[in-house]
Amino acid sequence: MPPDARPRRPGHAARCRACGPWALALAAFVIAATPVSAQQGRGTILGTVTDRTGVALPGVTVDVTNVATDVTTSVTTNAQGAYSVPSLLVGEYT
Repeated sequence: MPPDARPRRPGHAARCRACGPWALALAAFVIAATPVSAQQGRGTILGTVTDRTGVALPGVTVDVTNVATDVTTSVTTNAQGAYSVPSLLVGEYT
């Protein structure tokens, strides 16, 4: 059989096109399943400080203390009396 008459196998480009969707799906799965260490074991406490009549209180200092570590984080309420204490270790707070 002459060299040009041999059946040709698909080239590298053809093989890549055929597996492209699977490779992309696998890559997306691996990326999505990889934990991001900066986000593990963290949480946020949100709230609003109001007086007895329900009026929001801006400028109030809110302290949250981790019971296990005794670490206190302080934040101040905004103009609507809302506060957010982000990036807290998961645990019990007072």
